[in-house]
Amino acid sequence: MFTNIFLNGTVGVGKSTTADEIAVILAEAGVPHAVIDLDGLRRSWPCEEHDPFDHEIEMQNLSAVASNYRAAGADVIVLAGVLEDRDEIPRYRAACGGGPMAVCRITADEGVGEARLRGRHGTSDDELKWHLARFKELSSIIDEAGAFDAVFDSTDRNVRDVAVDVIKHSNPGLLERIDAPED
Repeated sequence: MFTNIFLNGTVGVGKSTTADEIAVILAEAGVPHAVIDLDGLRRSWPCEEHDPFDHEIEMQNLSAVASNYRAAGADVIVLAGVLEDRDEIPRYRAACGGGPMAVCRITADEGVGEARLRGRHGTSDDELKWHLARFKELSSIIDEAGAFDAVFDSTDRNVRDVAVDVIKHSNPGLLERIDAPED
């Protein structure tokens, strides 16, 4: 059975870093998987006026890309992105080809998030200002929507520990594959 993991959170909390570490752990365990950064699936210009974050393009692209990964043998699909509406979870699950979907919120203290964003966007004042404001805005939106079923704080934790905890929450059976002795 397929497993889907959606790493949800505001900018700068470590979603992509956690997704990359999950990929390392799954590869070490021989678990076929794919990581999809949802920002990349919706990065286009211009956006439709009614869809300023290109959500519909993201969903169309996710369906196509996830289908290709499933056809290539991926048992686990890890998504890194922002989920602002709990009612969208069934659409993401369907776009990934079905199966259960654990929505794991990754968080970080505001100061840590700000430091990460400054490291990433330090050369562009306007871009940095936008992302710093979006950090707070998205945090409130995600909290209000309750668009997650578990929370993992990345503030003071090793990324591998966060990734292992996400895997444990998402599909304990994967841990059996990970912890199983090799023949």
